[in-house]
Amino acid sequence: MKTKQVIVGLGSCGIAAGANKVYEKIKALKEAENLDIELKKTSCVGMCFREPLVEVIDETGSYLYGEID
Repeated sequence: MKTKQVIVGLGSCGIAAGANKVYEKIKALKEAENLDIELKKTSCVGMCFREPLVEVIDETGSYLYGEID
C-alpha cells in the first residue's frame, strides 16, 4: 500500500495565516497516535486566500483543504 502523505503549505502567506501551528498540531497527533503517515512541508501552493492549506494524499487520490485551523 502506498504511504499516506499530509503536506502543509508553509510559504510566507501560509505562515502568516497560521500554518506553523497547523503543522505542529498534525505532527503532535502523528506522534501521539502513532499514525502511519508521511508529514511533509511545501512552499506556496498559490491559493493565498485559502491559507493555511493542507493536502492529503492516500490510495484514493489527492485532496486539498483550505482555511485549516
